[in-house]
Amino acid sequence: MYDYNVVVIGAGSAGLVACKLANGLGKKVALLEKRKIGGDCTWFGCIPSKTLIKSANIAHQISRLTEFGLKSNGPVDLNTDAVMPHVRAVVQADADGHPPASYEAEGINVLFGAAQFLDNHRLKVADKIISAKKFIICTGSHASIPPIEGIDNVDYLTNETIFDLDVLPESMIVLGAGPIGIELSAALNLLGVKVTVLARSPQILKKEDPELSDRLLQTLRAEGLTILTETKAKKFSQRQGKVIADIEDSEGTRQIEAQSLLVAVGRRPNIDTLSLEKAGVEFDDKGIKVDKYLRTTTKNIYAAGDVAPPYLFTHIAEYEAVIATTNACLPLPVRKTNYENVLWCTYTDPELARAGLTEEQARAQYDDKIKIYRWEHKNVDRAKTDLEENGLTKIICTPKGKILGIHILGYAAAELMHEVQLAKSLNKPFSRIASVIHAYPSYSDAVRQPAKKCYIDILQNNFFVKLARGLTAKKNRAKIILILLVIAAFAVLLMTFGDSLTFENLRRKSTELKDYSNQHYAISVAIFVAIYIVSVAFSIPGATVLTLTSGLLYGTILAALYVNVGATIGATLAFVFVRYIAGGWVQKKYADKLIKFNKELSINGAKYLLTMRFIPAFPFWLINVFAGLTKIRLWTFFWTTSVGIIPGSLVYANAGKQVGSLESASDILTPPVYGAFLLLAVFCILPVVYKKFIKPRLNK
Repeated sequence: MYDYNVVVIGAGSAGLVACKLANGLGKKVALLEKRKIGGDCTWFGCIPSKTLIKSANIAHQISRLTEFGLKSNGPVDLNTDAVMPHVRAVVQADADGHPPASYEAEGINVLFGAAQFLDNHRLKVADKIISAKKFIICTGSHASIPPIEGIDNVDYLTNETIFDLDVLPESMIVLGAGPIGIELSAALNLLGVKVTVLARSPQILKKEDPELSDRLLQTLRAEGLTILTETKAKKFSQRQGKVIADIEDSEGTRQIEAQSLLVAVGRRPNIDTLSLEKAGVEFDDKGIKVDKYLRTTTKNIYAAGDVAPPYLFTHIAEYEAVIATTNACLPLPVRKTNYENVLWCTYTDPELARAGLTEEQARAQYDDKIKIYRWEHKNVDRAKTDLEENGLTKIICTPKGKILGIHILGYAAAELMHEVQLAKSLNKPFSRIASVIHAYPSYSDAVRQPAKKCYIDILQNNFFVKLARGLTAKKNRAKIILILLVIAAFAVLLMTFGDSLTFENLRRKSTELKDYSNQHYAISVAIFVAIYIVSVAFSIPGATVLTLTSGLLYGTILAALYVNVGATIGATLAFVFVRYIAGGWVQKKYADKLIKFNKELSINGAKYLLTMRFIPAFPFWLINVFAGLTKIRLWTFFWTTSVGIIPGSLVYANAGKQVGSLESASDILTPPVYGAFLLLAVFCILPVVYKKFIKPRLNK
């Protein structure tokens, strides 16, 4: 028997969710915490930082009084001495809302002390050894300190110590331009601290879309924040109460100084004292290795939150805690992680929110076949009234409106993004937001307006709308008129000759046709060739009967000649018509996909056309249409058609002399005749087959 069904290690965001859920599922639960209930978010992260940011925003708004038509009766001299005590008071009030006794009252046993695994079912906490069937590790992370010369000899701050300051320093160097570094730098700058940010990258907030990140950079600099990009800190030292930083950038090496130093270059997992190796749990510098069920390499131990990379956010920690706990409490894990809809926000002024892919990532994954919808917040009426016009909404979609990326820079961006995130999570097109009634005036216009643009794009890409636009476009009028004329001519010809071009009709009128041909030979030939041209050009059924007729009237050789002239000219007319009407459009629309195809046709197109002409199974008219949609040269089509129909013309013309003895036209294609056609086709395509398939194998 184990002491507990589930033991949760760490009482931060993930751990608190995990222990309550496990308890709610009827498990006997223990919650272990090394220091204080609430973890990083309550004491060193979300709560204190957002409290500080709010104070900074208030200070910033006070400095803008005249912009709103207000004037102070006296000088405004802000004193920030009480800011940090205020921050700590808010933090303490939040912590007081979930004391250890409240968890004990729910039946969760709370134990304080550093946890250390003895094996995969036992661990030591303080001086006590406890056992459990399942463990969930939620120990979080701490600030990473880079190995820079002299940094250990400097009284540097991290997110865990900065909120312990009694008063704000006059100046500060911030090492790192990630979310923590930029948020705190921006807030302290607005509170009067002279801040210099050192960023090794050319871009601050490297995970953000560069377009919005760069825009935020310009805004922060305009507010007085000094941000040195592509700058490397080489050495730190401390002299007369000042921190000295030796930095290197494109201009060389120099020194800067400030009253304090904040290190914010990343996070490291809190796993060093857990003795994970004794429990068989694998890990590395980034954290504990978990599978899609958040199960570690030891199957009865799970992990969630910052300790299980890659995402280090409170909301992701809570999401993972639900999955890990559910799986730990069931006989077998069933819930999987899905990070497709991860989102986050950097709480600068203005805020920068993101979910999904950046523009660069979307172009790489979707071959540039994306649509980007932008909306400047200066065009949002509510932003105008509030003087919060500095902002940009950027939504990245597929051509059909599927949301790939959400990027919003502006006032209340963290709130604005959730409407789009909801559509993304439910796999609804961005355009659907346009149909939702929104309050006016509101910041939601920054989302609704680009959604309307998406709706219009999708509407314009609708088949029937595109067809209607195509029909009314001036540049297409000539083609449309030509198509209508061809359709009309086809209908007239089909009604006029459709019933005449039959085998039965040929047998019935064979004597009459012979008599007319004998009396008016030249005229009959001209009429025959003209009818053949029209029949083939308009794809009217009856070419077989016409060829038999030619053999009946003119003999095998001359008949084959007349058929060749009529069929070649008719097929060429059909080819030219298809190319004019649709060939250019097909080649343009599918240009990328047709590159290899067109290259192959430019080399072996004649052989392929001859092969198809020799095989009776390929409809004559279909080959004309197919060729018209390709880039095959007109001359190549012309001569291959003329040569390709010679065998068939001879066979059918010769058969025409014995029309009276045939029961139907299908009697002509006997197995030997069909086999002969296939041999011709094989003979034609054999060089291509040899070159592409046989020769390479022989060379091996």
